[in-house]
Amino acid sequence: MADIHQITITLDMKEHVARSQEVLKELQRRVSELSPRVSEEDALRILLLDMTFDYLKAKSQAQERTE
Repeated sequence: MADIHQITITLDMKEHVARSQEVLKELQRRVSELSPRVSEEDALRILLLDMTFDYLKAKSQAQERTE
C-alpha cells in the first residue's frame, strides 16, 4: 500500500490574466479592422498569420537587444 500525501499548489495568475486581456484587446482591435464580408475561415487565417509574424518580429528584435 502506497503512502499518499496531500500536495497544495498555489498559482499567482495576476500576470497571466493581464497578459490574456492584452491579447484579447489586440484580437478585438484587429477583428474590427477586417472587412465584414471576409469569411470566418479567411479572418482566422489573416489573424493567425498577422499575429504570428508580429510575434516573430518582436522576438527577433528582443534577441537583437540582448546580444
